[in-house]
Amino acid sequence: MMFKAIKENRAYENIVNQVKNAIFRGDLKPGDKLPPEHELAKLFGVSRVTVREAIRALEQCGVVTVRQGSLGGTFIQEADIDKILEQIEDALMMKNISIQNVTETRVGVEKIILELIIPKIEEKDIKKLEENIRKAEKYLREGKDKKRLFTNFDFHLYLSEKSQNPILILIHKLIVNMLISFFEDVKPSIFMANRTIETHRKLLEHFKKGNISEAVNLNTFHIKDVSSRIKEKSKNESAL
Repeated sequence: MMFKAIKENRAYENIVNQVKNAIFRGDLKPGDKLPPEHELAKLFGVSRVTVREAIRALEQCGVVTVRQGSLGGTFIQEADIDKILEQIEDALMMKNISIQNVTETRVGVEKIILELIIPKIEEKDIKKLEENIRKAEKYLREGKDKKRLFTNFDFHLYLSEKSQNPILILIHKLIVNMLISFFEDVKPSIFMANRTIETHRKLLEHFKKGNISEAVNLNTFHIKDVSSRIKEKSKNESAL
C-alpha cells in the first residue's frame, strides 16, 4: 500500500512527507493523478480539511498542481528546477553571501567539472562552444552587454551539462544565478569583456588538446580575476 494511516497532531506534514517519499521511490511520477480528496482522507485516516491543508502545502512547494473542471484533480508536477534554485538563492542571499563565498565555491565546482568533461569532449562540443564565443563577440560589437554576459555564462553552463551529473549541474546553475545578481550593477569595460572571450578561446584550445591541469589553472585565474574586479566596483564603477 502506497500510503499509511497517521495519528499525529500535525497530520498534514506527515501526508506531505508520504507523498514526497512515494515520488522519491518512483511510486508516483509527474503527471500521475492523486486519489480524490475523500479517498485520501480515508487512506490517511484524517479529515478532508487536513487533506486540503496537505495539498496546499504540496502545491506551494511545487510538488503538485491542482486543476479545476471535469478533467481536474491533483496531479504530480514535474520538478521546477528554476523555482527551486530561486528559493535557495533567495535564502542564501538573505545570509549576506559575498562574492568571495561564491568565487571559492565556483573554483572548486568548475575544477571538478573540467576534470570530468575534458576527457569526454567531442567535436560537436567544440563546435557548440566556438559558436558560443562567436555569439559573445557579436554582442560585444553591438554593445549588448546583458546578452553577452548571459552568453559568456552559457559557455560554462554547457560544460556542467556535459558532465551529466545532476548534482553538479544543479549546484553550478545556482552559482551562475548568484553571480548574475552580482554582475547586474556592474558596467563591464571593453578590456574585461575581450579578456573573458579570449580566456574562453584559450580554454577551448586546452579542451582540444586534453590539457586538464592547464585548463583548470586558466579557469581558476579567470574566476578570481573577475571576482576581484567585481569587489572593486564599489570603489570605482568603471573597474570592469
